[in-house]
Amino acid sequence: MNKLVVEQLSKSFDEQNVLENTSFTFEQGKIYGMLGRNGAGKTTFFLIVLLKMNNTKADLSNLSKMVIRET
Repeated sequence: MNKLVVEQLSKSFDEQNVLENTSFTFEQGKIYGMLGRNGAGKTTFFLIVLLKMNNTKADLSNLSKMVIRET
């Protein structure tokens, strides 16, 4: 089964940490939901993953460590 694995994703805006060492594994064919309060980083998480997977030239330089792989 194919999987999308995101490991050690961290992102902050100024001094506000919105994602800190976040890791997820998404399996093909399953439906996932992400819950969190406003400003928790839900949209930021998916935008970063989408930009990285599509090799979009975006400023991702201030991300700490992030590994995205498809298995």
